[in-house]
Amino acid sequence: MRAQDQFEAAACVKLAMFAAVVDFPSGPCGGGGGPRLGQIPTEAGRGRPTMSVLMSLPFREIWACDFEYIAEDGARPVPVCMVAKDLLSGRLIHMWQDGWSARPPFAIGDDSLFVAYAATAELSCFLVLGWAMPARILDLHFEYLAKTNGRRAGLKDGLIAALATHGVPSITSQEKEAGRALVMRGGPWSAEERQEALAYCQSDVDCLGPLLERMLPGIRSRPKGLGQALLRGRYAAAVARMEHVGVPIEVPLLERLRPNWNAIKLGLIAEVDGEFGLYEDTTFKTARFAAWLKREGIPWPQTESGTLALDQDTFHEMGRADPRIGAWAICAMRWAIFAWRTCT
Repeated sequence: MRAQDQFEAAACVKLAMFAAVVDFPSGPCGGGGGPRLGQIPTEAGRGRPTMSVLMSLPFREIWACDFEYIAEDGARPVPVCMVAKDLLSGRLIHMWQDGWSARPPFAIGDDSLFVAYAATAELSCFLVLGWAMPARILDLHFEYLAKTNGRRAGLKDGLIAALATHGVPSITSQEKEAGRALVMRGGPWSAEERQEALAYCQSDVDCLGPLLERMLPGIRSRPKGLGQALLRGRYAAAVARMEHVGVPIEVPLLERLRPNWNAIKLGLIAEVDGEFGLYEDTTFKTARFAAWLKREGIPWPQTESGTLALDQDTFHEMGRADPRIGAWAICAMRWAIFAWRTCT
């Protein structure tokens, strides 16, 4: 990662930690200007904000955007199409992969707002295409998570869930899966399939305006709320840059590990598990662990469903409380260290 990108990513993380106390000035990043909650005009009898809510924002253009792309594990996205819509003027842009421009086809300066749901995906496509990042980003996924933080037990956080929560109509999950599958299948696509893919892409754009209308009063009702939301949007850009660069790794060592990994695991299991007998080949057997606990007379925390809690935190706490567990846990922790030493 370039030094500039590292600095920006680190700055975004640090700024996010202090977002609750930062006093953003008025303007594109400011929380001032425009009506507050309780002063938002609504459609008669519906209690729903009108487009004037968006017009109150300090931006000349508000672009809702969505990309469809092919995403292979561990690889950068391959953009297939894009739909963008200015929520103020209604201007609509369709782009297909054979017609990408050298720069974004809409304004991305300080006086323009870029809106997306899970914006990191769209911004990753920006990077692949060599486009500059928008200066002002509002990620409605981040805002939905902030709104439901601590109250999401069993609640999904995808776009369809956010739309349902705010009473915005949407396509069904089955339609979404079909549209995504069409793109992920890869080309070539017929003219009809292109139109179908673009229509699917636009469906994710068309709903962002109504969703933003409904979420904006809540965002701006919080002190410095708009500024904090734009700060979270900056972090989406930083995450996109980090994912674009990837995780640094010593590739020659990785190539040595891959063909020998199963033998390495078996050797480590033999060392770690010799006196416990909790593994079968490379699989940890919960029933054997339960029997061992019973033989040793060790009480063990359980999940709400009544099964043994096998998460890392439980092993850590139990290891501190009982030296027998601690001995096994320490041996298990040596796996990774020994694996790297074996291949050097």
